[in-house]
Amino acid sequence: METLTRRGRAARVGATALGLTVLLAGTLWGADDHFPFGPFRMYATSNPPNAPAPDTRVEGVDRTGAVVGLGEDATGIRRAEIEGQQSRYVADP
Repeated sequence: METLTRRGRAARVGATALGLTVLLAGTLWGADDHFPFGPFRMYATSNPPNAPAPDTRVEGVDRTGAVVGLGEDATGIRRAEIEGQQSRYVADP
């Protein structure tokens, strides 16, 4: 392996410093949308042991009164999409 030139070493140190600066700035002022340079708060926090743990799901009722689950297989809509629009479903079922 050949020795790095001054220019090559300066480029690597500069790229490393820039990466660390962006990482530090993202950690201090970032949000989940800035991942991987911002904190991924979903895994950095926890809920209290007795806090509610909602289970979002969509169900329908057929003519006989039987409850029918309307999951991703039946509708093509993922659970995360439903949770993101939950206030609209509640306002206008």
